[in-house]
Amino acid sequence: MRSFAHRQRLQQMSLQREEFMSRPVIGIINTWSDLSPCHAHLRERAEAVKRGILQAGGMPFELPAM
Repeated sequence: MRSFAHRQRLQQMSLQREEFMSRPVIGIINTWSDLSPCHAHLRERAEAVKRGILQAGGMPFELPAM
């Protein structure tokens, strides 16, 4: 049931089912925020990681770290 809810949320984000069902979904945990200038470089690093995951055939999603 839980995976069904996750797939539904992805479809609500305008992703087609074929875009994510046959690809590994990879989460990127990032500590970047506007309030932490010492982590400013991590924003660009996360974007580079996303591009690499897409090129390798995965589906990247960035998540904030607490």
